Amino acid sequence: MVSLAKKILWIAISIFLICCWSDFNCASAQTSPITLEFSVNVDRLSLLEGEEITGKVILRIYYNAPANTEGTTTKEEGEFQILADYGDGKKEEVGKCFYSFSKKDDYAECIYPFSHKYLKPGNYTLGILLQKNGSEVDRREFKIEVKSREITATPTSVADTLPSPLKSTSIVEQINSIFYNLIFKFIIFGVIGMLMIGGYFMIFSQGDPQRVQQGKKIIFYSLIGLILIIVAWGIIYFILNVLGVKNK
Repeated sequence: MVSLAKKILWIAISIFLICCWSDFNCASAQTSPITLEFSVNVDRLSLLEGEEITGKVILRIYYNAPANTEGTTTKEEGEFQILADYGDGKKEEVGKCFYSFSKKDDYAECIYPFSHKYLKPGNYTLGILLQKNGSEVDRREFKIEVKSREITATPTSVADTLPSPLKSTSIVEQINSIFYNLIFKFIIFGVIGMLMIGGYFMIFSQGDPQRVQQGKKIIFYSLIGLILIIVAWGIIYFILNVLGVKNK
């Protein structure tokens, strides 16, 4: 009986040790030497219908397998798939990242841009999936708001639609046109004519002091009139500028 009990105990201990060893090997096998850094950048989360959203996927793969007694590591290679689900029924493959490692601290990096145009307004969930052998490894999600291009017109009063007469540049333009094209030219020709008349009286006075004095008065008052016209226009221009009317 004692020997039978010892045999049963020995068998139980053996089974226990075998199970523990198997669990240890399984746990060791499940510990992957691959470390991932998975990031996704999106240029914006709100846009108008018909506009395009762009982004970039960055995947970094690190190999951290310990070296064996010979100083080498087991070769590790594989491939990750990057998929985009835009939330509006369209899905596509963004890229595939292949890696092949044969020594510790090997490193691989894959960068893939993506873009998509949302044609209808609404709220969408953009999902970027990282897969390996058809199984999902990681995922990043973004809430995208697509707004309608229709703009509701705000009611305006009649006063808002009418241009202010004090801020209209056409006033100065019209005054400039009238003054320069009509009055100013007329004044210039008139002053020249009066100067010629005054000079005529002085030149052909034949020594008559009265005609000489009359010629001087004509020349003097012609110049005074020209100065007054220029000063008057300067005052008008200054007042318009003070009121906020600017000339182009």
